[in-house]
Amino acid sequence: MRAAGLAITAALLAVAPSTAHAGTYDVWSCRGPAGEPLRADAWVPRTVDARAGDVTFADTCAQGGALRVELAAGRAFDRPVTGMAELSPPRGTRIVGYELWRSLTVAPAEWLRLFDFGAAVVVTRDGATSRSGCSTWRWCAASDRVAGDGPVDAVRLQVECRLPLCQAPRGSAARVELQRSRVTLTDEVAPEAPEVTTAGGLVVVSGADVGAGIAAVSLSVDGGEPVVRERCRVPYAAVVPCPGAVAETFAVDLAPGAHALAARLRDAAGNETAATVRVTVPDLGAAVPPLPGPATAGPDGAAVAEPAAAGGARLRLSASRTLRAPGTPVRVSGTLTTPDGAPIPDAAITLTALDLGLTRARPRALAHPRTDRRGRFSSTLRRDGAQRVTATYAATTTATTVRTRLALTARPARRHLRKGRTLTLTGALAGAGPSASGVPVRVESIVNGRWTTVGVTTTRARGRLSWHYRFVHLTRSTTFSFRAVVDRAPAWPWPTARSRPVTVDVDVT
Repeated sequence: MRAAGLAITAALLAVAPSTAHAGTYDVWSCRGPAGEPLRADAWVPRTVDARAGDVTFADTCAQGGALRVELAAGRAFDRPVTGMAELSPPRGTRIVGYELWRSLTVAPAEWLRLFDFGAAVVVTRDGATSRSGCSTWRWCAASDRVAGDGPVDAVRLQVECRLPLCQAPRGSAARVELQRSRVTLTDEVAPEAPEVTTAGGLVVVSGADVGAGIAAVSLSVDGGEPVVRERCRVPYAAVVPCPGAVAETFAVDLAPGAHALAARLRDAAGNETAATVRVTVPDLGAAVPPLPGPATAGPDGAAVAEPAAAGGARLRLSASRTLRAPGTPVRVSGTLTTPDGAPIPDAAITLTALDLGLTRARPRALAHPRTDRRGRFSSTLRRDGAQRVTATYAATTTATTVRTRLALTARPARRHLRKGRTLTLTGALAGAGPSASGVPVRVESIVNGRWTTVGVTTTRARGRLSWHYRFVHLTRSTTFSFRAVVDRAPAWPWPTARSRPVTVDVDVT
């Protein structure tokens, strides 16, 4: 579709809600429906009463491996300890079925050693839990398929010390490995009714969804074949696989007269919401000004614009930096020419920007620069974050994306502590702009020679973060290494970011 460079008036005709029955969608982990490797992003690591190094998490699913939750081998526990990877439904959804292929390892009973370790799949329903697994004193199949139906509050892969005291076993204490899973969720909330707006000859369809997110946006004109924009693809590997908010720009070519624009939003579960808007394009006839053409010198030497040939204009847009440091402005510039390359001077360009990585985002207006005698224009962006910048002139539109490089910091309040004191790590996520708050952050420490997740926190306002840990179970003075990690995720427009490692000395004397 091409945009019409004519003024139009619009009126809302009707809004159609989604179907009465909630749809479902499948979340796959480790292996997809065709056996293809997938990440295990849907499973969130958690611990209960654990200290640094008690529980390790490893996700090698994307490399053809498995998701592993394990109690540290060769370690004694002086209290009940639990480690788990949990899959829970997002707001507006419920788990209605699950199918897991898993293997379990539990230390067998040993003479003169007191312990009881467990490894299981734990399902929570209305606050009550049910287990399918093994313990030191209860045998079960080491490798098996576990399936069930809902409604289910959460599914966990869980390892634990089940006694007030668990002495160190000779081998592995408890381990759960997930080779593949399929969890079916029902999405009971349809997307918001799409908002249809017209600006600069373009049609913008925007909307939001609570639950699985918006999978597709479509627009049709006068009952014609809809243009569909897909926002995510199956198989889904996250419980929220699609963006929670969208703003899609469509260019349309409308003849003078009345038209009906039908917009539709579909979420990942298949729920749909539609809205129809009537627009009227006036017949201005000869009153429609032609596009300015190449400038020629007038009697006084000033530039005079000549009419451009029919066929519209050519618009180009670029950025001085598509990836920049936090706090660094970026210059967005472009050129406007006729189809044969002649510059179009003194033309008003409409610039808008859409923040990426936000649950709810709407396009915002930027400056409206005018082209110089060479058809050039520019504007400076000083806002951090990831932004989709769109330039519009008459029947032509183009866009570019600019991002600020993420800078993740973490530092200890004190680098030297005594046993029994609490470590406080503080830091910030810079460069995410308005997307900086509410971002999950993993805290890693080196355990058995490799970086391992030991805690999870979430950024607050302006990207600030903090994490607390109390050192209790130590038998000798130790130096610990820590770092913070923000993982790449669906609808998050940045790669994984890691802070520089920091060390903390803990003295037992």
